[in-house]
Amino acid sequence: MKKKLLVLTAALSLTLTSLAPNASFAATKNGTDINGDTRVPLQVGDVMSSKTPPEYIDNAAHAAASWDAREMIEKLMNELNSSPKKLGYEKGSKLTIKISDGTFRDKGGQQFYFKGWTTITKFSLDHNDSDPSLDISYNPSTKEFTIEKIKDQNPTGDLRIFADMNYNFQTWEWYTMFWVRLNDRAGKFTYKPKVKFTNFETAPKLHERA
Repeated sequence: MKKKLLVLTAALSLTLTSLAPNASFAATKNGTDINGDTRVPLQVGDVMSSKTPPEYIDNAAHAAASWDAREMIEKLMNELNSSPKKLGYEKGSKLTIKISDGTFRDKGGQQFYFKGWTTITKFSLDHNDSDPSLDISYNPSTKEFTIEKIKDQNPTGDLRIFADMNYNFQTWEWYTMFWVRLNDRAGKFTYKPKVKFTNFETAPKLHERA
């Protein structure tokens, strides 16, 4: 038993000095700088197994990716609504912007640390819960998002967007004094926010004859 304990202690000591990622990551916890601390992330796979149920870690990764998705859609709508070019009032008018199709996460909470990409693969519109005068499209090869006026009627700008998301995270769990590398977490989901488009060109007023 003593021999096994000595072997494990030696293995952990060697790993701590040779397998730690870059210094900035090694010296952070909960997204804040703690330079000078002796805590380092451990990348040893099965040397230490998580006592946390796997589904709990899966849910935490999904929640992190969902937060990324929310921030990406908020950024998209801010760029659409602040674009110098406005969506025309006539049927067939289009407003197109280039967007970033992904965001890189490199931050941790009290228990888990996720590092990797959350990306958008597809956009669609729930026409049963959206302004019937508008439609959207997305070209993944050019990363261009387009909103189009498809009917000659006064728009409300209310949209229910479906955004298909992928995520793939390297995953660590906090163990008292250091991060322990777990299996990567990856998944897919559809984010379905209700948003408001407001960047319309004003239609000219028709003056009645006296």
